[in-house]
Amino acid sequence: MKHEYRKTKNILFALSLFFLLPVWAVAQLPQTGPNSWKQLFSGITQYVFQLGMAVAVIVIISSGVMFMTAGGSEDRVTKAKTTFFWALVGLAICLLGSGLVYFILDVLGGAAQTPSAM
Repeated sequence: MKHEYRKTKNILFALSLFFLLPVWAVAQLPQTGPNSWKQLFSGITQYVFQLGMAVAVIVIISSGVMFMTAGGSEDRVTKAKTTFFWALVGLAICLLGSGLVYFILDVLGGAAQTPSAM
């Protein structure tokens, strides 16, 4: 009975080391995250901006493909033009929103990193 207790204790100790040593090792690494809420907000905004730009480009390309494969069908051409128009509206909103966020961060006193500066 005493042997089983010692074996269980050793296994639990080994498992705790297995799970805690990586945590201790990572704790020694330099912290690379944001240092303030402004940097965090700027990083999130930049991510959303890049995602929005990628989605807008994909939608513009798909509307071009829809237009080219319409085959003279008036309904499909109208749908392709409407898709292209709304993709441009989304792109404009993304650009204006990103500019507005960087302007607000600059007014609040923190120089935000713009996408062109990175």
